[in-house]
Amino acid sequence: GRNFEMLLAKADVAMSVARQQGGNRLLVYDDAYGEQLRGDFELQSALATVLDRNELVLHYQPIIDTRYNRVVGVEALMRWMRGSQMLSPGKFIPLAEDSGLDFRMGEWAISEALQQLRRWQLAGVPIPGVSVNVSVRHLRQPTLLRAAQQALEATEMPASALTLELTEIDVMRDIENVLPTLWELKKAGIRIALDDFGSGFSSVSYLTRMPVDTLKIDRVFVSELENDIGQLKVVRSIIALAGALDLQIIGEGVERTEEMHMLQKLGCQDLQGYLFSKPMTAAQLERWMTENHIMPGRGWPGEGTTAGS
Repeated sequence: GRNFEMLLAKADVAMSVARQQGGNRLLVYDDAYGEQLRGDFELQSALATVLDRNELVLHYQPIIDTRYNRVVGVEALMRWMRGSQMLSPGKFIPLAEDSGLDFRMGEWAISEALQQLRRWQLAGVPIPGVSVNVSVRHLRQPTLLRAAQQALEATEMPASALTLELTEIDVMRDIENVLPTLWELKKAGIRIALDDFGSGFSSVSYLTRMPVDTLKIDRVFVSELENDIGQLKVVRSIIALAGALDLQIIGEGVERTEEMHMLQKLGCQDLQGYLFSKPMTAAQLERWMTENHIMPGRGWPGEGTTAGS
């Protein structure tokens, strides 16, 4: 910098980037940081009116019961159609969290997902339920339960058709504060899933106190099943734990046939991942189900294909 003000401004940029990366670190200013923050500022400004402009859309990834080749649910994943560009959640959710907009976006996703589920069921598309990701921070907001109940009433869907997915490690960081809200959701009939399970090393005693319905095995364990005996033992233990507590178990991030077969042998039959399908629009999902003959008694549609096909 040529003067004190420029040095101070660049130091401030470096500090902002360090905070975005989790804090407790040292960073030396780089011109790329300035460009990154300018881009983030532009996105954050556009995000302020994203709901008013109806630019958010949901894509859906099916969860397959591989015993009967049927869809037992779908996970709703948010996308931002900014002009002709589609942005994934990793690009805009952190910015939305900084401004508090993620609460409104999460409640919009619950409403939109239930409306789509209602349309599917009226059209005879056999999808029993939908999962929506919410942040643990959202559990502290009184609007979450109210918004979910209003969306269920508006669509005349049973509460059990809605699953709220929470990342295990975030729940465990704030377990005592979020337990009361989790029980309120459970009493309302809404299902709770712990996503990325295994990465947060949940205490079994806490798990027995939590009103959880589903455990989703973290992709990091699924991808190493063939090569790491330690990971194999972890997955076997998670499946056994889910069975002992009468919880649904889902293997997520399944990308290869070998991973699917190993999970099936371990007792995990409900699977999700690119091996079956990438997230799709509602119309694409309907076509996918028709083209792959999703019905009881058939082999799963991806047998013999490569990941992501």
